Amino acid sequence: MLGNPHGDINIPREIYDKFMRKEATILGVFNSVYKLAPHDEWKDAALAIHSGKLKVADLITHSVPIEELNDALDMMYHNSQSFSKVMMVN
Repeated sequence: MLGNPHGDINIPREIYDKFMRKEATILGVFNSVYKLAPHDEWKDAALAIHSGKLKVADLITHSVPIEELNDALDMMYHNSQSFSKVMMVN
C-alpha cells in the first residue's frame, strides 16, 4: 500500500475475503511524513522544484508512456538497466 490517508481506511468485506482466499500479503511502503507540523514537506518540495532550487530532471532516467509501463516495471524488477527514477507520462 502506498499513500497518505487522512482518516481511517475500511476494507470492504468482499476485498477482505479475496485476500484471505488467495492468502495474499499486503505490503506497505514508507512514503513520507505528511503532517503539517513543523512544516508541510510536500509543499516545501513542490516550491523548491517550482523555484528551480531543487533540480529533479537529472534524477529521471526513464520516461515512458502507459503503453510501455509493463516493460519499464519488468526492467526495474530484473534490474536489466541502470535507473534512478522511472516516470510514467501521458
